This record gives sequence, structure tokens and C-alpha cells, in this order.
Amino acid sequence: MMRTEAAVLGDTIPVIAGHDPLHVAPAGPREAIVALVPGHRRDLAIEADIIEEVARLHGYEMLTGQLPDTTMPRYRRDPQLLLESLRAMLAGAGLSELITHGLIGPEDHARLGFGANDTTTVRTANPVTVDHSELRRSMVPEHLRVLVENERQRTPDIHAFEIGALHQWRDGEAVEQQVLGLILAGRERPVTHDRPQAPADVAMAKGLLEQLSARLVWCRLVYQPLTPRDGVEHPGRTAAVVAVAPNGDSTVIGRVGELHPHLLEQYDVRTGHVVFAEIHLDAFKRLVPERHRVGKLEHLPGIERDIAVVVAAGRGAGEVEALIRESGGPDLHTVTLFDQYRGAPLGGDEKSLAYRLRFESVDGALSEQTIESAVERIVVVLKERLGARLRA
Repeated sequence: MMRTEAAVLGDTIPVIAGHDPLHVAPAGPREAIVALVPGHRRDLAIEADIIEEVARLHGYEMLTGQLPDTTMPRYRRDPQLLLESLRAMLAGAGLSELITHGLIGPEDHARLGFGANDTTTVRTANPVTVDHSELRRSMVPEHLRVLVENERQRTPDIHAFEIGALHQWRDGEAVEQQVLGLILAGRERPVTHDRPQAPADVAMAKGLLEQLSARLVWCRLVYQPLTPRDGVEHPGRTAAVVAVAPNGDSTVIGRVGELHPHLLEQYDVRTGHVVFAEIHLDAFKRLVPERHRVGKLEHLPGIERDIAVVVAAGRGAGEVEALIRESGGPDLHTVTLFDQYRGAPLGGDEKSLAYRLRFESVDGALSEQTIESAVERIVVVLKERLGARLRA
């Protein structure tokens, strides 16, 4: 046979010509090399495979090391990082993860207020069963089924979450939305001999959401009243979840509350109180900063002041807190509601709300006069805007 040479990437590599007498090699030298590979060497498919084979025969120790001269791709955040962080934090808080069906039945949607003629519900063209014929618009039906099944097994204390998708038609297109769903039922904590038992309530769900927000988003959550879905959400115990960024911008990211007893009865739920939450992760993700920047740290301990204000019984504690933050000045760091009281000597249409105010400064020591001026300013604003007064 005749030996010929072909240039590959600037190197002269000997190859055997005429290996297959019935084969006419392509005109290009690189294609010719690939075409002359024996048929039983299926691992040699492209030019890089040929180069690697020659390097192996020549000896890897004979090759000079050289770093790649190509431009490295820019850093890209792991798109699953936030979801994995949510899972880890909720599991660390004692919650179990659920994986439920994405398809539910028309009866489930009807119980949620979405009738058979609702044009925004996505329906399958060829469902296997009627009970799995529509893409879910809420996680509540499947979560209630999980609760019922656990109640039958005598494990009624359910603290669980699920990260999944909801679907609906919007502007002629089927829209998928990632949602974090929570369900809490039964006791708040396992039975012990030395701690009183309390049922899982809305405050527990709010605490979980605020923990996620503080760790991942670095913003605080506030809750605004909204009109509950008739027969689905409990009146007076359901609120919109609003994230407030450090610059004051606010975004509605979901809802939290207690399910209506009528809905629980339809699913044969035995417990009387079931708490739910649904957080739209698309809105939540937009609040997560790419980098967490730590501001200046205070050099001296903070100063705390407690105030108790009397307001109308129907006034929301969140509205009072918002005014306190608005009028407290730049040194007001945190506002915490720690007590609520109704009864004598207050009127029947009044209640007392006690807040702990913490003042911190990064520029220097806070004087007593500065603190007192801030507290007086807060009291004046509450009196003018809400008709509140300090409780004696």
C-alpha cells in the first residue's frame, strides 16, 4: 500500500491510502481521514476522535501542555438554586414535601369556584379519567386529599409543602406558573409532656413565609386584607402576601389564610382548621438579588422602647405598624407586635396593640432626646391618622 500524508490542524499525520478499494475518498483531507477509518472502530466518528487516537499512539507524555485560549463563558446562576434552597429550608423547619397530581377533575375546580364553562381552565383533549382531565389551578384539592388519607392512617398532624405548576388560559395561550404551596393542619408541634399544645394556625404559616423571605430575599412581608373566595377561604382569616423591598417597593407574591369549613366538609376532612398558602415563585424570584450586600454595622447596642396604643377594634395591626415605620425616622430598625388586649377598661369597640421599637444607628450613639423625639412623632402621627391614643 502507498503511504500518504494529510494535514490536520497544522500537523502532518500519516494515513493509509487505499484501505477500501471500493471507496472513493472525499476531496478534502479531513474528510478523507474520517472516511478511511476501519468499520469496526465505531468510536472514531469525527475529526477530534482521529486526533485523540494519533495522540494516544504517539504518547500523551510527548505532548506539550497548553491551556485553552478560548474565551470562558460568563457565570450563570443555577436556575434550580432557589428551588433547592426553598426545599432545604422548609424541610429544615420540619415540613414534608408533597408530590401530587397536576391534573384534577371538574368537580374539584367547581368546588374552588371555577365552573364547567370557565374558559380559563386548561382541559385535556383525551383524558384517561374524568378525575384527571383538567390542569389544576390550585394545589388545595390535592393537598386536602393528602390530609384525608393521613387522617385515615391516624396521622392528622400535617405540615407539608409542594413546589409545582399551575396552569390557565391567558390571552389565548396556556400559561404555566410555578407555585409554592403550604398546608398546615393538626397540632403545631409533636406531643410532649412539658409543653402546651396549640393548633397550627395562620400565624405559623406567616412565620414560615417570613423566614423564607428574610433568608433569601432580604425583604419584609406585610399582609393586606382581600376578598376571600366564597366557600373556599375563611372570611377574615385570609390575606394577600406583599413583599416590601428595602427601597419601599411592594409586590404581591401570593395569599395565605384558612380554608372555609364548607370546603373541608366537601372533602371529608375531620379537622376543623386547615391553613394554606400559595406563593407565586415567578414574582418571588424577581425579588432575589444576584448579590447580597451587607450594609454598615452598628458599633453600639440598639435601644428599645415599648408603646401600647389604643385603636378601633377593626383596625389592622399591619396598618398601625406601617405608620410607625413611616414616621419613626431612619434610626428605627425593627417594629414587633408583642401583645394585643381587649376588655376593661377599654371600650367594646377598642383594642390595645403593644409594639416593641428598636432603634439602631451606624453613625454614632443615639441620644435619649433623639429616641424620645421619634416616639413622640410616632404617637402624633397615629393620633392624627388613626385616632389612636397611648394606653395608660
